Amino acid sequence: MDETTPIHRLALFAALCLTAGCASAGEPAAVTDAGPNAIAGAASPVDATPALTALTHTSLPAWTDKYRRAGAPPRFLIVGELMSQHGLARHEAVEVQNFLRDAVAAGRSASDALLTEAISAVRAGRFERRYDAKRIADAPFVVVFDLDETLWDQRVRAKDGCHDLVVTSGKKERRVKMTPGWQDAIRSLHAAGGAVVLFSANLDTKIADNLKAIMLDGTSLWDHPLVAAVLTNSHLTLQSKHEGKGKAKPRRGSPVVEPSKDLRQFDPTLSRVIIVDDNPRRLFQYGNTRVFKKFHGDVLCNSPAAERTLLDKQLPSVVAEVLDAASYAKKSGVSFVQAYRPFTMLGQDALRALRSAHGWDDAAAIAYIREHPGVVGTRY
Repeated sequence: MDETTPIHRLALFAALCLTAGCASAGEPAAVTDAGPNAIAGAASPVDATPALTALTHTSLPAWTDKYRRAGAPPRFLIVGELMSQHGLARHEAVEVQNFLRDAVAAGRSASDALLTEAISAVRAGRFERRYDAKRIADAPFVVVFDLDETLWDQRVRAKDGCHDLVVTSGKKERRVKMTPGWQDAIRSLHAAGGAVVLFSANLDTKIADNLKAIMLDGTSLWDHPLVAAVLTNSHLTLQSKHEGKGKAKPRRGSPVVEPSKDLRQFDPTLSRVIIVDDNPRRLFQYGNTRVFKKFHGDVLCNSPAAERTLLDKQLPSVVAEVLDAASYAKKSGVSFVQAYRPFTMLGQDALRALRSAHGWDDAAAIAYIREHPGVVGTRY
């Protein structure tokens, strides 16, 4: 008898009914849309952590995350709900998630008491790393830089002196090459009044070790006053369709199912902040995304002159765009992001279309987009 016989199908159906429950004969199963707590899985009477469970997204299947390691999956909090329930700003709510993850990694048990401790610590301003909330809030623009393959390459293969420094973590050594122009980029953006944030999807230890070894004007980037904040893997977030615009009408929500960098942590209006990143898969606010061609130290050292020139000039070009947009915004009375929109992912689509349709050069297309921002799409 094979697995498709009616007897086996009946047994399977009975087993599923025992574990999940079944509607009575002839009664259609109910279809509900119960909100973010349904996404998290409502706490049962025997749940020892009902508050934390109700604020936690259901774990993604292991096959969806190539970086998933053995052990319990990482906890992603329902950030919007946490903000609403406890009166937290978004960057504070995300730091609560980071606090919980670090505590559990250190051997503590996830519990409602730990959640309460995390919220209290964040309210008291105890962040894992310095987060200059005032500077970020007051800056006319915020530039968030990705690290791996954007501001540095920490996987340089060549041993011929191509790298700038060697960083040791445990028994492993990493040869790190910095993107040309990184020092001037941080200095120039800060001097123009902007806030510089570093945000990596990589793990805490690697990022901390690298930043502590990389010096700018005699001070490590880890502690440098020109860097307003440093965020890492535990600050990535998910989003249910029930959050934001989807709270009242889920079909209007924008689910985020890839652990991502949410720029609303730095500017809830998304009118002052952009991110410079080589990997849009970890992003979802494409009207604020400046795609950066992947930086590889081995290419910089050993490739044809044309490719080396590209890598030499790529970051200075981004800085020039930002400073030009900041100047335009100030003179024209528009937001920084409106002024910078032509250089973003969505803006580049409009720019190419305008050039193709009208035969314009970049300057003409950029001017048109700035004056008519509606020509740029709002989402993919």
